[in-house]
Amino acid sequence: MSDPIGRRGEAAISTILGRPVDGKVIFDAKYLGAKNETFDFSVSLLGEKDRDLGPFFLLQVKATMVSNPSKSFNVGFNEGHVDKSRKSKVPTYIVAIDVSKKIVEDAYFLAIEHSHEGGIWAVPRLHNFGCDETLLMLYNEVNDYFASELSSFSSQFV
Repeated sequence: MSDPIGRRGEAAISTILGRPVDGKVIFDAKYLGAKNETFDFSVSLLGEKDRDLGPFFLLQVKATMVSNPSKSFNVGFNEGHVDKSRKSKVPTYIVAIDVSKKIVEDAYFLAIEHSHEGGIWAVPRLHNFGCDETLLMLYNEVNDYFASELSSFSSQFV
């Protein structure tokens, strides 16, 4: 994203991914830059001594200053972006974040499974991206996907 709201959302998500979970940093988020139209981050899983384990996932950030706590986040992730996600052969996720508050923890995400068809227009408030337990589940899901050598990604975060 190149707008101020988008940059704030990307910074907040990078901060969430970089904080310790159960006493250790488990993710290394690499910003992909404006040249990548589909994904904002490539996120590697870290092991002991912050060693890159190899498994990773791709992440698209959608930031907003306007959200209703009782509703899903409106996002625009069109069919072309979903197709690129499906063809990537790695786990992919979209995270929506409300950056209108002083404390940015209002972020939710969902997976883009390889079987998904069509665009994604809303991210429901089901999977809290700021929750340590959820981040551990995400870590395990990505690690398990790479360990299984499956060619089709399916997720608990749909």
